[in-house]
Amino acid sequence: MPPQFTFTYSLDEKDYLTHQLYLSSQSARINKKRKRSQYFALAIYLAGAAYFLFRGVIIGAIIFAILAVVWYFLAAVWDKKRYFNHYRSYVKETYKERTGLPVTITIDDDYLLAVDSGSESKIALKEITAITEIPALIILSLKGGMSIPFPKHTDSQTNIIINGLTEMARKQNIPYNSNLQWEWR
Repeated sequence: MPPQFTFTYSLDEKDYLTHQLYLSSQSARINKKRKRSQYFALAIYLAGAAYFLFRGVIIGAIIFAILAVVWYFLAAVWDKKRYFNHYRSYVKETYKERTGLPVTITIDDDYLLAVDSGSESKIALKEITAITEIPALIILSLKGGMSIPFPKHTDSQTNIIINGLTEMARKQNIPYNSNLQWEWR
């Protein structure tokens, strides 16, 4: 990496949404909550099946057992859509002023400087805990749970960003994770 590495990018609504979905998919708390809601409904239907079986109503027990299995698989699909819609609304409301605005990033040996139309942020490279590449974004994870997404829109710009960040990660001893099979589930 040269002493100074500079590139400009802008994020659209889809980039912000992908970023939010990726972060939630990596959250142990959110994944636990999603599984718990899936198992809770399963338990309710199985309890209904057991109740009918205990009462000797075999057809009711069978219906509830079938509903339990169907709900178990449909709950995952329903939950995926519910979270997607939640984050889509959140992104529309939260990032409407920032969508499409150019951001210039300059990285030198010690700092990352981000400049957009109204602000400037200087981040020490030692604050970067990991760099993760997913199909649509490259995400810099910072201490304290913050992160910075970079889009992968244009091939030439993407290659420049990936090469620069890979070199920075190597020099700064920052983990570079490639998660190109990630998709929202």
